[in-house]
Amino acid sequence: MDGPNAVWVDIADTVARRAIDLAFKADMRINDALIAQQALELGVPVLTDNVKDFKKVKGLKITPLRGL
Repeated sequence: MDGPNAVWVDIADTVARRAIDLAFKADMRINDALIAQQALELGVPVLTDNVKDFKKVKGLKITPLRGL
């Protein structure tokens, strides 16, 4: 999965637990919460077409996939 523009990072148990809380607090699907929590932990933006749902997460940097 590693390449010049992306690096694979395993999700730690602590991140998964925080993502469960985030899913409930932000009323989002767990898969989006896992992505959001991992990005928050790493301090990186989320590149997504799903800006609407990720906007629910305070402090999360979002890079829209389209309309740049």
